Amino acid sequence: NLADNVMIGGYSQTALSGVSIVNQIQFLLQMLMLGTGSAIGVLGAQYWGKKELQPIRKATSIGVLLGIIISAVMMLLVFFFPKQALGLLTNEQAVIEEGSKYLVIICFSYVLFAVSNNLLSALRSVETVKIGFVVNLLALVVNIFLNYGLIYGKLGMPEMGVEGAAIATLTARVTEFAVVVIYVLFIDKKICWRPKNLLHIDGTMFKDYIRVGMPLILANGIWGVAMSVQTAILGRLGE
Repeated sequence: NLADNVMIGGYSQTALSGVSIVNQIQFLLQMLMLGTGSAIGVLGAQYWGKKELQPIRKATSIGVLLGIIISAVMMLLVFFFPKQALGLLTNEQAVIEEGSKYLVIICFSYVLFAVSNNLLSALRSVETVKIGFVVNLLALVVNIFLNYGLIYGKLGMPEMGVEGAAIATLTARVTEFAVVVIYVLFIDKKICWRPKNLLHIDGTMFKDYIRVGMPLILANGIWGVAMSVQTAILGRLGE
């Protein structure tokens, strides 16, 4: 997000304002996913200490499924109502127009981000931490490289401005998602999670997850909403 803000800032101040506003929505999603992932981490670390792997898979499935639901709802809302969503944060029509171009592309990364984030949280709970650093670094490099090419029309790529920044970030998220999923499916030997596990949600584990996770999700969600409200207030100064 910071890379997008910095690099689009050299292209257009209006585009920068639009991207910054959109990133408030991304921040809310990130905070909610921090909550779902933290719940996996709390439960996973507990069972990892006892070397019980099956409960970790169950908790991971619940966190991933909840993340998919939350992110899919947000994606649909902002895709079909981008200007209305941004209109809650600012009244500057030029900013809303630029932000909308970015939002309707970047929103397709929401579900990918949710899955990646929750799987990385599960891996951290079993002391597999290096993959998170590698994945984030790779995504950052991809994002900066494509930002340079697609925003400014460099390296033989078309000049697309704010839409180029969105495509670059979406591509980085796809890369991040692909690497995490490949690692979980073919390299990880601890949690051994599979997509089919989403079809078998354990009722007892679900209750434990909600008991542990709901306060975390709500607390992080409130913080995300608070930052959005602050942006909305600042966006209306001078009315």
